[in-house]
Amino acid sequence: MEEGAQMADAVDGETLPARFAREGLERNRRAGLMLCGFAAALLIVSQLFSPYGDPGLSAELLRIRLATLCGLGLLAWAFTTSLGAQRPRELTVAALAMLSLCLHALAQSTGGQFSIQYDRLSLVILGPAILFSWSAAWAALSSATVIGVYVIGSVLTGGQYEAPFSATLARLIAAGCVTIGGNLMRERARWRTLSDLYGLTAARQRVEAELRHVNDRFEQRVLDRTSDLRTSEERFRTMFEAAPMGVVTVDAGGQLAQSNRAFAGMLGYGVDEMLGRRIEDLASSEDSAALLEVLAALRTQTQSALSLDTRYLRRDGTAVSTHAALTPIHDEAGRFLCALAMIEDVTDRVRAAGEARQRQEHLAHVLRMATMGGMVAELAHELNQPLGAIVNYANGTSERLRQAGGDPALVETVAQIAAEGMRAGEIIRRVRDCVRPGAVPTEPVDLNGLVRQSAQLIESDAQHHQIPVRLRLDPAVPAIALDRLQVEQVLLNLLRNAIDAMQAAPAGDHELVVQTLMRDRAGVEVQVRDTGVGVAPEALGRIFDAFFTTKPLGLGMGLSISRSIVEAYGGRLWAMDNADRGMTFAFSLPSEGRY
Repeated sequence: MEEGAQMADAVDGETLPARFAREGLERNRRAGLMLCGFAAALLIVSQLFSPYGDPGLSAELLRIRLATLCGLGLLAWAFTTSLGAQRPRELTVAALAMLSLCLHALAQSTGGQFSIQYDRLSLVILGPAILFSWSAAWAALSSATVIGVYVIGSVLTGGQYEAPFSATLARLIAAGCVTIGGNLMRERARWRTLSDLYGLTAARQRVEAELRHVNDRFEQRVLDRTSDLRTSEERFRTMFEAAPMGVVTVDAGGQLAQSNRAFAGMLGYGVDEMLGRRIEDLASSEDSAALLEVLAALRTQTQSALSLDTRYLRRDGTAVSTHAALTPIHDEAGRFLCALAMIEDVTDRVRAAGEARQRQEHLAHVLRMATMGGMVAELAHELNQPLGAIVNYANGTSERLRQAGGDPALVETVAQIAAEGMRAGEIIRRVRDCVRPGAVPTEPVDLNGLVRQSAQLIESDAQHHQIPVRLRLDPAVPAIALDRLQVEQVLLNLLRNAIDAMQAAPAGDHELVVQTLMRDRAGVEVQVRDTGVGVAPEALGRIFDAFFTTKPLGLGMGLSISRSIVEAYGGRLWAMDNADRGMTFAFSLPSEGRY
């Protein structure tokens, strides 16, 4: 309120009366210059069109007019100086007095009271009413000056006794009244206009001041908010840089917009080297597709937050396992800006979990071997006696047939029965030795030859079911140190399983393919491929477990024992689906013990 009152008293540092007076002075100065110009033009025109033919009179009139023009010129110059800016009213009264004297002199020179010059005095009086804007007092002073010059001049020349004196005086007084009244109304109108304008200006300045005040407060709030944002940004940057885990932001194009030192150091790069890289290019080829799917889900707002296990590649090519939590960042309009990811290095944790899993597998293997050892020992104990009886009966029968001169083919068949019984006993002994603690007995074995021998043993069964057996043997496979009977049992088990799978499948063009391959690093590999019914996906992970079987009358021990035999040599046994139909069972054996 105090500020508004001060502004009502002064606009732009100037009070209303001061401004009214200043503008009045400026108007008087301009009007004074116009009056001097108008009077000079009037004197020049009147001289040019003077009706008097007397040379002497014309010369006198010219001298009067020239003297007046010089006086008007001096006054015009004075109006342009500081005196004209400060005292324009006084100079204007002086100009009117000079014009009145000039006109009185011209009138006396051309006939006194009958001269037309006195009529022009009325115009001189009316001039301020037309040209000037000043107070009624100054208008009265200017009119009185003109009338006084007329009266004094008439008295001095004796013209007040002439008849036209009164009429002329009356006209001059009437013109003075018009001048005074006109200036009075004009000044009042100018005061009202200026007052209204002054009020509008004051109101505008009050509004501008209020706007400035509001703007200042708004700017202060912006500065405070900016300071808070800068503090928050600094706090976030400090947390971003000092975080013990990797923190990155990924833009909509999949490029790294920000990365802290922890993530860059995790991959062996500098922070500047990370910026602009595509995040999927840093991930392993197996995990890049899953990473792109997660980023696409965040961009399309189908997910608000996701976690992901990803393997990234260090600068040296080694893999680092990570667990990441990702969340999208949006602007006020809901548009996706970037994805914020918190990435933790879990390589040691994954390695520890792998080692724990290996220990569990080793314990399971030990338990499996102990269980199998007990079973084999019991089976060997139970089967040795009937096998020994079979061998003894076969040998006795063979000897009696030989003594009785029986059919040599029959004698040979009975001898083979005895030999197979001995072989069965040897197999049981070898299997029992395999599951016992200690070294596995080995000898140089031609693996390709062992495959051929195993294929010959199941050939009659395969022909019975009209299944051709095809061998694809790699000649580069060397002789390997192993136990012939144990590996032969693995091959026979896989071959019989393949025949059973194809027998259970719909009739068609079936075949059994056995292939050997020489792998430089993995050693020797043997593959048994069938075109049978295959294995259901839910059962594929359990087919090597003990007592798990997919056959109606199976015991579930064949593949478990086979895997134990292969792993005893440091190898591996696995299964995989074929692209067209059936399964392929394969096992590898290390070739360090080649001969």
